[in-house]
Amino acid sequence: FENFFKKIKRLIRKLVPGDRYPANDTTCARRSIVEFIKDSRRGTPFVDEDFEVEDAVSAGQLQAVFALQYGDWVQYDGHKLDVSFSVEGHDADGNPFMQKIDCVWLIAGCFALLRMCCSWTLAFAKNYNGTDFNTVCANTLRKWEPKDLVCPRMRYVPGSGIGTAPALGFVSSGAITSLDNAMAHRLGVNRQRMISELRGVIHFGASGVPETRGLLEAWNKRKEETAIRLLPGAFRPRGEEAEKSLTNGSDPDHYPLQRDALEDLMDVLAAASNVEGHGSHQGRDPYEVLRNYAASGGWLFATRNNEERAVAMSIMSTRARIKGDKGR
Repeated sequence: FENFFKKIKRLIRKLVPGDRYPANDTTCARRSIVEFIKDSRRGTPFVDEDFEVEDAVSAGQLQAVFALQYGDWVQYDGHKLDVSFSVEGHDADGNPFMQKIDCVWLIAGCFALLRMCCSWTLAFAKNYNGTDFNTVCANTLRKWEPKDLVCPRMRYVPGSGIGTAPALGFVSSGAITSLDNAMAHRLGVNRQRMISELRGVIHFGASGVPETRGLLEAWNKRKEETAIRLLPGAFRPRGEEAEKSLTNGSDPDHYPLQRDALEDLMDVLAAASNVEGHGSHQGRDPYEVLRNYAASGGWLFATRNNEERAVAMSIMSTRARIKGDKGR
């Protein structure tokens, strides 16, 4: 294979421009070639050419394959906030200065068919990790409680909340959990905990393809356009037809980030989204739809030990090495 692959690389470098795939791949698409050879060796299934399939449909989401009910499907994903925040600090001499924070992630869970948020968290880093993701999953299993808001003028919308507990009085988790193949999701310990604590079917989709979790992506987009764009430092990223542009005139240096206040705001927004009328529900809000669904005998998935499962989901495991003198 190595001799064959050397010939392939020579052909790639000769025939493909250096800025195009696979010439711009340091491995020259080695994995793809190996998988192609494996698939070729397996052979192809028998196809009856006289059999015609009419109106063939390519299913892109789970609801196109299964007859899902409102309480069945929970989607999780991380969404980078298009905001450049400023944080006030002091240098070694005690002089104040502004530190830029260009990357904050909103990781959220959502009952997809209900369009109902069930958990969220913020990660202040270039990318979120497995601990951040576990926090969101654990919050899905906990009863939501309103925060003591630091801003005196900030208020929760009456009747709002996060998850099923404010509407039904108990915590429900989905039978199917959908997420992408991000490394924070695919860690061995995370997969094991999802199976043992979230339970049900764990469905991994392709990364970078938001259409596979389109309902959660739409929820994120709605929050982005109605709230995130109004924050100081918010911008609309560069697209195919437009350059990066600010969405408001507020200077983030004049409104430094207060983490507690931002988390309070996100909690209020997420809670309010569950009592906002939605076009897919004929103007009804997610909580109204959920109550009607439960009252009509709809299936919901819940256990009595949800708090214990949340604690198990949140446990952090670390390895320690203790060195010392054997003589002592």
